[in-house]
Amino acid sequence: MEAKTPHKEVNLILAPSGYKEWKASDEVIDMWVRYITELCEEKKIPHPKFICVPINDGGEGTINAIFEATEGASYITVEGVIDPLGQPRSSEYLSIPGTVKTAFIEMARASGIGLIKDETRRNPLYTTSYGTGQLILDAYYTNHKRIVVGTGGAGSHDLGAGMAQALGVKFVDEEGREMPPYMNNAALEKVKDFELGEIVHELAE
Repeated sequence: MEAKTPHKEVNLILAPSGYKEWKASDEVIDMWVRYITELCEEKKIPHPKFICVPINDGGEGTINAIFEATEGASYITVEGVIDPLGQPRSSEYLSIPGTVKTAFIEMARASGIGLIKDETRRNPLYTTSYGTGQLILDAYYTNHKRIVVGTGGAGSHDLGAGMAQALGVKFVDEEGREMPPYMNNAALEKVKDFELGEIVHELAE
């Protein structure tokens, strides 16, 4: 009987991005590892050595991927963050210590389309990016000197007006009245002027 050729050891690199509104990149990797391992056991062959590198493009799962790749990183939870539909919820961003304390903010966590579970309400005219501004503001007040924002997976197209409001920017209409909070796309046509406010100037510095 002819001897079977032994299987060579295989290195398998797993480097997926997330699957929008389903699984983040690290969850995809966990699923792949489990399925490949089960298949190898079924076929009675050695499973490969997995090299796992979650990646992302700034959308859902970005801070998870950064967390896995960064020593000393921690999540900071913020309560009362306004979601795209104007409802408060808890959200979080990633804090990385170092010579320059850095905050990584994922817009999808505060203002993402995945937060709008009712698809009939996914109307970009009436959703806001206010919550993303709240996370930026919290990062600023907790002494983060560098703030990085990933804007993928957004559930709002208000040109950042809601975010700017959370940072203290005041928008006014033709009558000189301040626009209500949680600005959305539909409100932009009513804007006549704006005032930046102190916080924006401080952030710019």
